[in-house]
Amino acid sequence: LACSKTTTQMIMFYLSWLMKHRVSNAWQNLQQFLHKLCSLAADGIWKHKVLFEEKEIEDQGLNQPQLLSLFLNEKGLEKGTDHVNVYSFSHLHLQELFAAMFYVLEDQDGMVSDSRILAKDVNMLLESYHTSRMDLNVTVRLLFGLVNPKSVEYADEGIGCRISLQPREDLLRWLQTRP
Repeated sequence: LACSKTTTQMIMFYLSWLMKHRVSNAWQNLQQFLHKLCSLAADGIWKHKVLFEEKEIEDQGLNQPQLLSLFLNEKGLEKGTDHVNVYSFSHLHLQELFAAMFYVLEDQDGMVSDSRILAKDVNMLLESYHTSRMDLNVTVRLLFGLVNPKSVEYADEGIGCRISLQPREDLLRWLQTRP
């Protein structure tokens, strides 16, 4: 992918670069971290949420400062008399990409998807977008970009994440049923 042609490819290239140049150890740990990060991003997109409290980060198992700082910005806020840390994705499009990845990433061997927050239901996402949630526009576009064969290959080689083929079938079926 010498020259990125889509927004999805550009963000995937950025993630690949980050991983090659910033993450020195624990490749498997990074893969688990990304799955959890995608879950947090998707939950935030559904709830119109861009700021996450420290408890949410801990509950998701994302409290790994070296990895967390690659994707989320930390800010201190005064909440009454307390000082709390909140986190946000470094760019809204990154949150939207990770949210889209939540729906297409294959679960890793030995790692069960954390379904406490959301079900990985592409059809529910598409129907919500179609009927009432136009704010899901970028997430849905990135979802289509992620199932592109070039993106599937690049996700596997560049960031070590396998993309499931089932969402691609669901997306194509959804497109065929639209007027």
